[in-house]
Amino acid sequence: MKVEKKLEIFNRITLREVNEKRRSLFSEADEAFKTAVDEAVRDADKQAKERVNNERYKINKSKNQQIVAAAAKARHRYTALREKRVDVFFTDIAEQIRAFTETPAYDDFLLRGIETAEAAGYFAYVQIMERDTRLAGRIKDETGLTAEGTSDDFIGGFRLISADRKMLSDHTLLTRLNEERRQFSLLAHADMENGVIL
Repeated sequence: MKVEKKLEIFNRITLREVNEKRRSLFSEADEAFKTAVDEAVRDADKQAKERVNNERYKINKSKNQQIVAAAAKARHRYTALREKRVDVFFTDIAEQIRAFTETPAYDDFLLRGIETAEAAGYFAYVQIMERDTRLAGRIKDETGLTAEGTSDDFIGGFRLISADRKMLSDHTLLTRLNEERRQFSLLAHADMENGVIL
């Protein structure tokens, strides 16, 4: 075989191999490009989702903070309004009790209260408001206790005091009223904590 023929065959074979290698390289490059584009798209999607989630988190956090602040403000306004209404309510009750202490029925109420409380013993004195000292004689006759007037304004009622003046039992109407108010406030607060609006 002639050298020229051999060269021609060698050129064809080499050219075919080069073309195949070229096609293979282009195919690999296309595949690598496609893979890189797919990865870039996935990364971009992931970053976009993370940004969206971060923004959503920030928005939700801000919204929740606003809701908490608004709820605290509303609760404070509600508590202030409730306390104002309770003040009015108990002020009205105190006035009604004061009106009661001006009636003849109060005298009997006071005497029966002292008799009942004194039945426990241990007491020698009863402290009453100055306006009630008009009953001192009846108190002494009916209970044996010495009545003492005080300028303290406890609306009505009395305090029992032991002979050594170390023990005191408070039966004043103001103390009872304050205790009722305290209990009312505790119940109202508990109801509010449980979602019950009064």
